[in-house]
Amino acid sequence: MSVQIYAHPDDFEQTIMSFKKMILKDGILKELKLRSRFESRSQRRKRKSAEAMRRMKRKLTRNEQFVSQRRKTQQDYVREKKEVEMA
Repeated sequence: MSVQIYAHPDDFEQTIMSFKKMILKDGILKELKLRSRFESRSQRRKRKSAEAMRRMKRKLTRNEQFVSQRRKTQQDYVREKKEVEMA
C-alpha cells in the first residue's frame, strides 16, 4: 500500500487533511494498530468473527431501510383500499 498526496502549495492544512483522508480510506491506520502487537490465532478468529457480524448487521439494517423505502405495488394499493372500505 502506497499513498500519494499532492501538496497544496498555499494551504498546509488542506494537505494534512487530504493525507489523513487517504490513510483512513486505505485502512493503513487500522492495519498499523492490528500489527502493533501480537495477536494469537484465537484472538484473530474472534476479531474476524466480530467484524463479520458487524458487516452482516449493517447489511441487514441497510436492506431493511431499502425495503421500507420501496415503491408501493399494486397489491399495496388494493390492501389500503380494503382497509379504508372496512373502516
